Amino acid sequence: MTELQTLNQEYLAQAASDPERLAREFDEITEYMKASTAIHHGEYVRTCYQPKLFTEQIFQ
Repeated sequence: MTELQTLNQEYLAQAASDPERLAREFDEITEYMKASTAIHHGEYVRTCYQPKLFTEQIFQ
């Protein structure tokens, strides 16, 4: 398993361990997006909640 796969698995495990926090943070992101400039045809741009995690090695 690569370092990136390990990081993503760890993130998913933490998210699954606290669903209330996950829901709260999702709501916070949604409110942030609604107030941002990311508006298309009058609607905020919806986003996938799972962040992408990258290692420094990927950018080299």
